[in-house]
Order: sequence, then structure tokens, then C-alpha cells
Amino acid sequence: MTSNNDSKNFIIDSNSFIAPFRNYYHMDNFPGYWSWLHEQLTSPKKQLLLPKIVYDELASSQDSLAAWIKRDADQYIFKDYQNEPKMWQHFGEVMTYIQNCGFYKDVSIANWSQTGKADPQLIAIAMTYNCDIVTLEQSAGNLSTRNPMKHEPKIPDVATAMGVKCVDLNTIEQKFKLII
Repeated sequence: MTSNNDSKNFIIDSNSFIAPFRNYYHMDNFPGYWSWLHEQLTSPKKQLLLPKIVYDELASSQDSLAAWIKRDADQYIFKDYQNEPKMWQHFGEVMTYIQNCGFYKDVSIANWSQTGKADPQLIAIAMTYNCDIVTLEQSAGNLSTRNPMKHEPKIPDVATAMGVKCVDLNTIEQKFKLII
């Protein structure tokens, strides 16, 4: 993985695939977008990383996005983190934070405790490898211990608390020069 600031690495969240697929860049109408995304995922620079947990989430569907991800991204999945003790240490820190910060009700914490839930792992991967997270999620706003959230934690809120930066897909499209 690259490490200088000009070649920052980015971990991509599943919603950065799902929202464009459903709302903006239908595969039949914008094949150039999906070719560009494929190029970013397969670039020798490896700046845009598709973690296995996100791949698994996307591949489990029965739609054309799942077919695309299985066909075009399968061999480029980022798996190194799975056997990295530091990542699992960071994962524990993320889970401890959401359990102890007072901003979330038990149902929120249970959501992030599910096997296969990508969000806490994304933050832990970003912490371990000094990456930014590409997500379309928005902050929940003013979190309060007086009125804890019953909805699942939002990646930007927890990432910020853990010292991780989030960027949106538009930032990546500009950085990696999407032209379709």
C-alpha cells in the first residue's frame, strides 16, 4: 500500500457502490462510470481499496451490481487486514467506543455487533492503514448522551471520534479524474 500524502489510500464503503448503481449511474446507461471504477480498483497503485467485508456484502445480492462485483472486482479484493492483529485491536477500540460513549442505545450497538457488519471494520481498517473512508453516509448531527440514538451509528461520527477522515464519492471522482 502506498503511504505518501499525494497517494493517499481510500477504503470504499458499500453505499459508494449501491447509491450510484441505484440512483445515478445505471450500468446500462453509464458503462463508462463502471469501467472507470473498475480501473480504480485494479490500478497498480492500489489507492482505492475494496475490503473483503464490503465485497461480501455487495456480492450477496442477486442484482446486476452483485454480478459486476463478482465478475470485475473479485480478484482485486483487499484481504490483508483479515490477519492483521493491529486491525482487530482497532476494531475492539471502535466497538468499545460505541459501547461506552453514551451516544447509542443498546439496539444501535447490537446493529454494529452483527457478524458481517462492515462499518466498524471499515473504521478499524482505516485506522490500521491510515486510509480515508469513501462513504455517502452523513453524520447524524449533534449526538447527545441525554438522548442516545436508537438507529445504527453513522460511519462519519464514529470515524471522526477515532481520528479517521471520511470523504464522499464526488471527492474520489475528482481525485481520480472521472470523465464519462
